[in-house]
Amino acid sequence: AGASGGVYALIAAHLATLALNWKEDSSVRIRKVIHKPLTRIVRLVFIITLTAHDVAFAVYVYITDGDNKTGFMGHLCGAIAGLLVGLFILDNRRVSSWEPIVQWISLSLFVVMLVFAVIWNIWANTWVCETGSYCIFPEPSPYSIHECKHYD
Repeated sequence: AGASGGVYALIAAHLATLALNWKEDSSVRIRKVIHKPLTRIVRLVFIITLTAHDVAFAVYVYITDGDNKTGFMGHLCGAIAGLLVGLFILDNRRVSSWEPIVQWISLSLFVVMLVFAVIWNIWANTWVCETGSYCIFPEPSPYSIHECKHYD
């Protein structure tokens, strides 16, 4: 168990702030490092580099090491949650007409995904067998709660 999903949520929330304040960030300067208003470009390149590295590493691990237990789906879900919640909650310096609509859509998507995740975690064992095939009706068994009768 780790906190990598939370780290990806923070990185994606930073991306949400970058998207909401894109026009305003052109006037911000990093003193003594960059003397031109390139702050948003530097931040965007950093986030794209992290994303590309993680996707490439996930593909590499999938191809070369089938026993790896790294939770790449946790990284993805953390990033999605950070982006959606970040769009709704984080500071927006100057609100454009389209931004409140995007914020409410992102909150709605987050709530729908959260409800789905909770429902899936509660009832998934009755929907999916140990073999990974889907079951229409679980068959009660004294040996395992995961045994299902398959209807192909």
